[in-house]
Amino acid sequence: MIKSGDPIATALFAQFKQQRMPDWVDLSEKQITDILDYIAVGGPDIKPADERNAEMASAAEAEMGRKLFFGEMRPKYGAQTCAACHTVAGSGMRGGALGPDLTGVYLKYQDLALTQFLRHPCFAWETSAPSERYLAAKESFALKAFLRAMAMRQTKSQTGNSQKPSPTSSLEKGPGPPPVREVRANAATRASIPTAEARSRER
Repeated sequence: MIKSGDPIATALFAQFKQQRMPDWVDLSEKQITDILDYIAVGGPDIKPADERNAEMASAAEAEMGRKLFFGEMRPKYGAQTCAACHTVAGSGMRGGALGPDLTGVYLKYQDLALTQFLRHPCFAWETSAPSERYLAAKESFALKAFLRAMAMRQTKSQTGNSQKPSPTSSLEKGPGPPPVREVRANAATRASIPTAEARSRER
């Protein structure tokens, strides 16, 4: 392409100091296809599993996070479960009280900050355990998805409660219509009282 004078190829060749890419003649056809497929789907721009936004999580991934949080599923590298120190409201399960309630932590820190936080242990249970082997990327994402689900559930519940009409007393509502019996009784009473015209005729 450079010999043909292609402007893009010529510009790139000049930009990278005329360094030629080696011809990998020892690559198989399948390996070449795999490389092309890798580049086609984003290549180096592909994010690690835990950097996916929790909004994209499936129900199964959020459920996996719930199991990891409460110890129903053990983390790959043996990290302590979150419920040993923390709890989340509305989960139907009890957690620990040593650490803060994590019900709204996703909304407080948002996706990126929580991703960074989950990459490191929040408490050094075992000083001999390497910090880089705290949670697998898929486990970290699942926990983030669970915490987002619980935060959104709490927000929805609070919004629903704020929209419910507050009960009002009978005084605030004002007097209602009189009962039917009372209306009839009043009508009968008025009928029994002689009018001014009737009294004048009697005279």
